[in-house]
Amino acid sequence: MKARKVRLAVLQSIIEKNHVGHQELLLDLMKKEGYEMTQATLSRDLRAMGVGKIYDGKGGYYFCMPSTKANPDNLEALKRDFKAGIISIAWSGNIVAIKTRSGHSDAVATALDGFALEDTILVTIGGRDDAVIAVLKEGVRGDDFMRKMRKIIPDL
Repeated sequence: MKARKVRLAVLQSIIEKNHVGHQELLLDLMKKEGYEMTQATLSRDLRAMGVGKIYDGKGGYYFCMPSTKANPDNLEALKRDFKAGIISIAWSGNIVAIKTRSGHSDAVATALDGFALEDTILVTIGGRDDAVIAVLKEGVRGDDFMRKMRKIIPDL
C-alpha cells in the first residue's frame, strides 16, 4: 500500500482536475492511478482533507478542495448554493442558526466557509441535514454577520 500522504495528494489532484460528484467515480479514478481502496477509507480521506461539495448549476454537486471553495471563480456558484439552500437565518448573541432545505446543509456550510469570513466566523458546524450553526468570533454579533453577508449577497 502506498503512503497515505502520497495517496491524499493523488486524490486532491483528481478532485481539482475533474468534476466528480460521487464517491464511486472517485474510487474508480483512484484505482486507475494505482490506489485500490475501500469506500470507508475514501470517506475518511475526504473528511480529513476538508473536501466539500459545490453546486454544479445543473442540479448536481461535485467534490471540491477547501482552497477551491474560496476561489473567486466559484463565488457565484457559492452564492447560488447558499441562496438556494437556506430557509431562514436567526441569531442569538454570537451564534447564528441557518435553517436549510433538507439535504442542503453541506452545500450551505461549504458556501459559508467559502465566503472568506475568517474575521467574522470562528467555526461553521453542519449539525443535521437541514441546519447549519455558525459560531461568531468574540465581539461579533448576528447583526454584524448579516451586514457582511448582505455585502456578499445583496438580495439576501
